[in-house]
Amino acid sequence: MHSLESDPTKPFAVVGVGNSTQDYLGIVDRLPELDSGATLVDFAMCGGGVVATALVAAARLGCECSYVGAVGDDADGRAILDGLASEGVGTDLVACVAGHSSARSIVLVHQASGKRSIIFQPATARMDRLPVGAAAAIREAGAVHICDLGPLEVEVAAAAREVGAVVSADVGAWSPECETRLGLVDVLIVPEALLAGLGVDGESDESILEALARLRALGPGTVVVTRGDRGCIGVRGDEEVRLPAFDIDVVDTTGAGDVFHGAYLAALGRDMPFSERLRYASAAAALSCRALGGRPAIPAHAEVAAFLDAAEPYRT
Repeated sequence: MHSLESDPTKPFAVVGVGNSTQDYLGIVDRLPELDSGATLVDFAMCGGGVVATALVAAARLGCECSYVGAVGDDADGRAILDGLASEGVGTDLVACVAGHSSARSIVLVHQASGKRSIIFQPATARMDRLPVGAAAAIREAGAVHICDLGPLEVEVAAAAREVGAVVSADVGAWSPECETRLGLVDVLIVPEALLAGLGVDGESDESILEALARLRALGPGTVVVTRGDRGCIGVRGDEEVRLPAFDIDVVDTTGAGDVFHGAYLAALGRDMPFSERLRYASAAAALSCRALGGRPAIPAHAEVAAFLDAAEPYRT
């Protein structure tokens, strides 16, 4: 596996397989209850989706990225493709399915806190098999990023394992498939909310470390739990890292977890030590919260480096 540091002439390549959306976002003075209203303070449209936004983050941070997925032949699908292409993310492996719709989200962001309420409409466009060219892209990849553990993602993960690419997964909800399919995953980064599916409350560091041990026993060598404004906890081999969140003026937290994933992969491509990967990913995710939408404020590598140079060092 090449890296940005060991081979700067050949960017670290990331292939992402999974969802993409078109997001419609509004900042409101309050989140309305039924039969009530709120004032729209700001409005934006931008691309979103767990995998697609992670790829945009990785691309801005120096990786060569390709997206594998499906969109409809509607206005949202065209916007999704244009948004990825404008970031340098390859879209040659995207299926545009005639007569079907793309995924879209309506996101209401609370002005005072940056917290969100999300209304999601799934796509009717589907990708049932990998497109021609996907196998070649995986063979050239340093990492493959997935957001599900369905049959298509399992096929991708198995192919990546065969060529020595790192398999990174963003699993948002626990399912029975996780028990048997996490053995194909190298890097598992999950939100704290997923721990409820394991019967873990996530309130204490000790309970999270117990959950991390259980997840690692299923196969992943690296497991990280992101905790929003409470930072993150990660375990890799004998290393245990606990980091607080960066203090930053939050406008919108949409996509911050997705940016964390993309930035972690970019840090992996730069051969950073584990603790520095988490610090780098935490910084990128925090900086992404400075604007409305999951992508407008995603930083480039130089900005993350400058931010970290000015920040207080962590005790790990």
